[in-house]
Amino acid sequence: MLSAIGLILIIAGWIVEIKELRQSKKILSQKFLALYAFGVLLLAYDSYKMGLGVIAFLNFFCFMGAGLVMFKNK
Repeated sequence: MLSAIGLILIIAGWIVEIKELRQSKKILSQKFLALYAFGVLLLAYDSYKMGLGVIAFLNFFCFMGAGLVMFKNK
């Protein structure tokens, strides 16, 4: 269930980002990055709970990457 919620948040983040890009903004939206990061974090947690350590690690790595971009994007 958490995987579905995580994917929904990622999709919502992409929708927000597409709307922002249509307004000709050159930077990534902080809202997009926050939704993406939280969605991927839920995917990592759910994968870990299901015993999928490699998938959990990869999702957590994506979460860290999104956090770094969010920090540098300010």
